[in-house]
Amino acid sequence: MKVSFLFAMIMVLSGCAATRQDQQQMFDNKPQITSSGKYWTVNQLKDDYLSKTGNALVVNDTLDCGWDDNCYYNKWSKAHDEGINKLVSDRIAKEKSESSKCDADEDCKRNKDLKMDLINLGGIYRNIISTHIYFQSDYDAAVRGMCEKVTEAQKNGVSREKVITDLQDLPGIAPEDRVQIISVAKYCWGISKNKGNWKEALRIN
Repeated sequence: MKVSFLFAMIMVLSGCAATRQDQQQMFDNKPQITSSGKYWTVNQLKDDYLSKTGNALVVNDTLDCGWDDNCYYNKWSKAHDEGINKLVSDRIAKEKSESSKCDADEDCKRNKDLKMDLINLGGIYRNIISTHIYFQSDYDAAVRGMCEKVTEAQKNGVSREKVITDLQDLPGIAPEDRVQIISVAKYCWGISKNKGNWKEALRIN
């Protein structure tokens, strides 16, 4: 650290202008404290950017920093953050565009809704089982029985709103259990509507 400081002072006093290679050698591995309180180096910024974007991080305007290592780091940090933010924004925009196109296509929309209902049913099923450790078999049977009844109702033309309303008005159910039961019914109804098999969601590997 003292050697680097002394070298920098010599360069400044001698009036020697910094080159990009000089800056890289002196500053790329020098830790700088960030706003979060962590220490990062320019090389870490480069590695992080490459791993997240697949592209090399490039900064072309560091020479005006001279021998100011903090200025040098901030230039790279700004380019890093702006690049990552743009990547995230572009990705979100692309996902929204693809989602809109999918929603406009009947088959794509059906497959997307089916996939989400299967994922959600699997998630709530696992949550129910894990939170009722001593009654797992009873709750497993209850979920499966609910899905069978809801599937039959859906095929007989009963709307999802009707199924949910009936469960909301059913007496003798604890509030937390009612919320879970309604969620199970909603997902199973959607799976049936989109020609899926609710049993797939309950298979634990």
